[in-house]
Amino acid sequence: MIRLKSLLKEQVMITPEAKEWLDKICNQSQSTWTADNRGVTVQGNFDCSAYLLQDFKGVTFIKVTGDFDCSDNNLTSLVGAPQIVGRTFNCMMNKLTSLKGAPRTVGVSFVCSDNNLTSLEGAPETVGGSFVCENNPLKTLKGISKKIGARILLPAQLNGWSIDKEQVIGFLKQQNVNLKPDFDPEEDIKIQQH
Repeated sequence: MIRLKSLLKEQVMITPEAKEWLDKICNQSQSTWTADNRGVTVQGNFDCSAYLLQDFKGVTFIKVTGDFDCSDNNLTSLVGAPQIVGRTFNCMMNKLTSLKGAPRTVGVSFVCSDNNLTSLEGAPETVGGSFVCENNPLKTLKGISKKIGARILLPAQLNGWSIDKEQVIGFLKQQNVNLKPDFDPEEDIKIQQH
């Protein structure tokens, strides 16, 4: 009996509604999920895009080994999002004003375009591929990932002023951002057209 109680304490509480939601999304993606005392881990992809979500239904994700797509919802926060994503994390087309709760590590691309972000504080520490943040009213690039493995796509303006590649390069150097070895600003920095 004591062993059973300790096992139950080790499990994170998943509501019936959240369990049904996890099962539905994972079944569509042919993925599986497990829960422990820290939260939910998904083996495979998790695509909850276009579900009109305002949050992650009380679920705290720890890791998703494939893609995590929560785009085209009504999310105002990423609290509960996985902290490790094996491939791409896509949260574009939501109502985000902050990246607080975003993953710490993304294996391929991080996409946060078409939100209401004014800062990149809370962005992943490491993005193995592209960092995509177009169509946001950014005031600063502060908080941009410390390691980016491919391209950087940014809006045309910061704080209402047009930006150019030289300014971006200067900021990245000032912030000691680790870029891919063959980084070419002409090819790898894309600034959205007005």
